[in-house]
Amino acid sequence: RIRPLPGRRLLPASAAPATPPPVPPPDETTPPAAAAAAPTGREEGVLPKLRFRRARPEEVPGLARLEAESYPVDEAAAPETLKFRQGAAPELFRVAEEAESGAVVGFVCATKTQEELSHASFTAHEADGVTVCIHSVVVAPGMRRRGAALALLADFLAVAVAETSPPPRSAALLSKEYLVPLYAKAGFRLLGPSPVVHGKDTWMEMRVALR
Repeated sequence: RIRPLPGRRLLPASAAPATPPPVPPPDETTPPAAAAAAPTGREEGVLPKLRFRRARPEEVPGLARLEAESYPVDEAAAPETLKFRQGAAPELFRVAEEAESGAVVGFVCATKTQEELSHASFTAHEADGVTVCIHSVVVAPGMRRRGAALALLADFLAVAVAETSPPPRSAALLSKEYLVPLYAKAGFRLLGPSPVVHGKDTWMEMRVALR
């Protein structure tokens, strides 16, 4: 459930200047616009090196703000809900951070259940559950459409098997229809429309086997 970034608009070749702009003499200051255009390592489409780890309790308020930026008001999890998930299933609350700066750029959080996806399964955690219920897949606005969501999910699914006891049989999530291809790339299989009502949109249930 990642919001797309607007694409860049390229000028036609005919709009380009016929001759390059003059180079400023040494005693002139480089205009701020030119400085801003310099490569920074975070250009659109380039995914910086990421590290993955468990979320810390003190990070939950900031993660809640990131959640609010990523989902409509009637879908975003409340800070109290995220706090519960981090405390109840810390091994299933993973963040991605830039390796160079340490800035958090996204997270995935989940709980476990013994039953199929339902409203109850999204508000509780059964430690001995056989299904991992993924509640949020969140990427910071400036890092979307770079592969961060797939990297987060790959890390999450590996950790869900390695660090969760007893090992779950599968992971499941609810997706907007337009995001089904994204989750399919992460290995999830589309099961069809979900009976769960959350917000105004129809949700599609997807699942991936873990063992």
